[in-house]
Amino acid sequence: MRFASWLNELPFFKKLAFGIATVGGAGLTPRAPGTVGSLVGAIVFLWLGRLSWTFQILFILTLVVLGLWASKVMELETGREDDQRIVIDEVIGMWITVCSFPPSLVWLAIGFVVFRFLDVTKPFPANWVEVRWRGARGVIFDDIVSGIYGQVLLRAIYRVYGLF
Repeated sequence: MRFASWLNELPFFKKLAFGIATVGGAGLTPRAPGTVGSLVGAIVFLWLGRLSWTFQILFILTLVVLGLWASKVMELETGREDDQRIVIDEVIGMWITVCSFPPSLVWLAIGFVVFRFLDVTKPFPANWVEVRWRGARGVIFDDIVSGIYGQVLLRAIYRVYGLF
Protein backbone atom coordinates (compact mmCIF):
# COMPACT_ATOMS: atom_id res chain seq x y z
CA MET A 1 0.00 0.00 0.00
CA ARG A 2 1.35 3.45 -0.89
CA PHE A 3 2.29 5.81 1.93
CA ALA A 4 -0.33 8.45 1.01
CA SER A 5 -3.24 6.00 0.91
CA TRP A 6 -2.13 4.41 4.16
CA LEU A 7 -1.82 7.84 5.78
CA ASN A 8 -5.39 8.76 4.81
CA GLU A 9 -6.69 5.95 7.01
CA LEU A 10 -5.03 7.33 10.16
CA PRO A 11 -6.79 9.44 12.82
CA PHE A 12 -6.29 13.22 12.70
CA PHE A 13 -3.65 13.45 15.45
CA LYS A 14 -1.49 10.87 13.68
CA LYS A 15 -1.86 12.71 10.37
CA LEU A 16 -0.82 15.89 12.19
CA ALA A 17 2.20 14.09 13.65
CA PHE A 18 3.22 12.83 10.19
CA GLY A 19 2.79 16.34 8.77
CA ILE A 20 5.05 17.79 11.46
CA ALA A 21 7.64 15.00 11.25
CA THR A 22 7.87 15.23 7.46
CA VAL A 23 7.57 19.05 7.52
CA GLY A 24 4.47 19.12 5.39
CA GLY A 25 5.71 16.34 3.14
CA ALA A 26 9.23 17.67 2.47
CA GLY A 27 10.60 14.42 3.91
CA LEU A 28 8.74 12.41 1.30
CA THR A 29 11.12 13.48 -1.47
CA PRO A 30 12.78 10.39 -2.96
CA ARG A 31 16.33 11.80 -2.88
CA ALA A 32 18.10 13.66 -0.07
CA PRO A 33 15.11 14.31 2.20
CA GLY A 34 17.44 15.71 4.91
CA THR A 35 18.78 18.30 2.49
CA VAL A 36 15.24 19.23 1.47
CA GLY A 37 14.24 19.55 5.15
CA SER A 38 17.24 21.80 5.80
CA LEU A 39 16.29 23.89 2.78
CA VAL A 40 12.74 24.30 4.13
CA GLY A 41 14.24 25.42 7.44
CA ALA A 42 16.39 27.96 5.61
CA ILE A 43 13.42 29.32 3.66
CA VAL A 44 11.35 29.69 6.82
CA PHE A 45 14.33 31.44 8.43
CA LEU A 46 14.33 33.99 5.60
CA TRP A 47 10.75 34.75 6.55
CA LEU A 48 10.97 34.66 10.38
CA GLY A 49 14.69 35.31 10.93
CA ARG A 50 14.16 39.05 11.32
CA LEU A 51 12.27 38.47 14.54
CA SER A 52 14.05 38.72 17.89
CA TRP A 53 16.48 36.03 19.01
CA THR A 54 14.11 35.40 21.96
CA PHE A 55 11.33 34.51 19.51
CA GLN A 56 13.74 32.33 17.55
CA ILE A 57 14.76 30.40 20.69
CA LEU A 58 11.08 29.90 21.64
CA PHE A 59 10.37 28.78 18.07
CA ILE A 60 13.20 26.24 18.22
CA LEU A 61 12.04 24.93 21.61
CA THR A 62 8.50 24.57 20.26
CA LEU A 63 9.82 22.67 17.25
CA VAL A 64 11.83 20.38 19.56
CA VAL A 65 8.76 19.49 21.63
CA LEU A 66 6.57 19.00 18.54
CA GLY A 67 9.37 17.13 16.77
CA LEU A 68 9.87 14.70 19.65
CA TRP A 69 6.15 13.96 19.77
CA ALA A 70 5.71 13.68 16.01
CA SER A 71 8.82 11.53 15.56
CA LYS A 72 7.68 9.16 18.30
CA VAL A 73 4.20 8.83 16.76
CA MET A 74 5.70 8.18 13.33
CA GLU A 75 8.16 5.67 14.79
CA LEU A 76 5.39 3.75 16.55
CA GLU A 77 3.13 3.80 13.50
CA THR A 78 5.74 2.77 10.90
CA GLY A 79 7.95 0.58 13.06
CA ARG A 80 11.01 2.49 11.81
CA GLU A 81 13.17 4.01 14.52
CA ASP A 82 15.00 6.59 12.40
CA ASP A 83 12.75 6.98 9.37
CA GLN A 84 14.48 9.04 6.66
CA ARG A 85 11.17 10.79 6.00
CA ILE A 86 11.44 12.53 9.39
CA VAL A 87 13.03 15.89 8.59
CA ILE A 88 11.77 18.13 11.42
CA ASP A 89 15.17 17.47 13.01
CA GLU A 90 16.91 19.09 10.02
CA VAL A 91 14.70 22.16 10.34
CA ILE A 92 15.62 22.39 14.03
CA GLY A 93 19.35 21.92 13.40
CA MET A 94 19.34 24.46 10.59
CA TRP A 95 17.57 27.02 12.78
CA ILE A 96 20.03 26.47 15.63
CA THR A 97 22.89 27.01 13.18
CA VAL A 98 21.58 30.35 11.87
CA CYS A 99 19.67 31.59 14.95
CA SER A 100 20.21 35.32 15.58
CA PHE A 101 22.18 35.80 12.36
CA PRO A 102 20.97 38.35 9.82
CA PRO A 103 18.63 36.54 7.41
CA SER A 104 20.77 37.31 4.37
CA LEU A 105 21.22 34.87 1.53
CA VAL A 106 25.00 34.84 2.00
CA TRP A 107 24.94 33.85 5.68
CA LEU A 108 22.05 31.50 5.13
CA ALA A 109 23.95 29.73 2.33
CA ILE A 110 27.09 29.46 4.47
CA GLY A 111 25.00 28.22 7.41
CA PHE A 112 23.26 25.69 5.16
CA VAL A 113 26.56 24.25 3.91
CA VAL A 114 28.03 24.19 7.43
CA PHE A 115 24.98 22.47 8.93
CA ARG A 116 24.64 19.90 6.13
CA PHE A 117 28.34 19.03 6.46
CA LEU A 118 28.00 18.58 10.23
CA ASP A 119 24.71 16.69 9.92
CA VAL A 120 26.23 14.22 7.46
CA THR A 121 29.60 13.76 9.24
CA LYS A 122 28.11 13.78 12.77
CA PRO A 123 31.16 14.83 14.82
CA PHE A 124 31.28 13.70 18.46
CA PRO A 125 29.01 13.85 20.43
CA ALA A 126 26.38 13.94 17.63
CA ASN A 127 27.43 10.46 16.50
CA TRP A 128 27.29 9.21 20.10
CA VAL A 129 23.79 10.67 20.58
CA GLU A 130 22.59 9.09 17.33
CA VAL A 131 23.80 5.64 18.41
CA ARG A 132 23.08 5.73 22.16
CA TRP A 133 19.77 7.60 22.25
CA ARG A 134 17.24 5.41 20.54
CA GLY A 135 14.07 6.57 18.86
CA ALA A 136 12.77 10.13 18.69
CA ARG A 137 15.37 11.50 21.14
CA GLY A 138 18.25 10.32 18.98
CA VAL A 139 16.56 11.58 15.80
CA ILE A 140 16.11 15.09 17.19
CA PHE A 141 19.11 15.54 19.48
CA ASP A 142 21.88 14.50 17.09
CA ASP A 143 20.75 17.38 14.86
CA ILE A 144 20.59 19.70 17.86
CA VAL A 145 24.25 18.89 18.56
CA SER A 146 25.14 19.45 14.89
CA GLY A 147 23.19 22.73 14.97
CA ILE A 148 25.11 23.90 18.05
CA TYR A 149 28.40 23.06 16.35
CA GLY A 150 27.10 24.87 13.27
CA GLN A 151 26.24 27.97 15.32
CA VAL A 152 29.75 28.01 16.85
CA LEU A 153 31.43 27.51 13.48
CA LEU A 154 29.25 30.13 11.79
CA ARG A 155 30.03 32.62 14.59
CA ALA A 156 33.75 31.94 14.10
CA ILE A 157 33.43 32.59 10.37
CA TYR A 158 31.41 35.72 11.12
CA ARG A 159 34.11 37.02 13.48
CA VAL A 160 36.97 36.24 11.09
CA TYR A 161 35.35 38.52 8.56
CA GLY A 162 34.96 41.25 11.23
CA LEU A 163 31.20 41.34 10.98
CA PHE A 164 30.33 40.71 14.62
